[in-house]
Amino acid sequence: LLENQLLKEEAEEILNTLIKGLKYPYREVIYLQYHNKLNSRQIAEILETNSANVRKISSRAKEQLKKGMLKKGYTYEF
Repeated sequence: LLENQLLKEEAEEILNTLIKGLKYPYREVIYLQYHNKLNSRQIAEILETNSANVRKISSRAKEQLKKGMLKKGYTYEF
């Protein structure tokens, strides 16, 4: 149980590092989506784009994060 908790915390640290390494607008979309709990329409207003574009950016960002986690030996599903 403790080992699982440590692995989860380590994976979250790696994920946070990977998020910080994302370029604009990927980092902003992920941050607004998961930290601020905003939907694609709300994010689109902030970034002055449309919600379809926000969804595409989010999808690409998640793919980058997933690949980064796999390189580190972790699987991560959003």
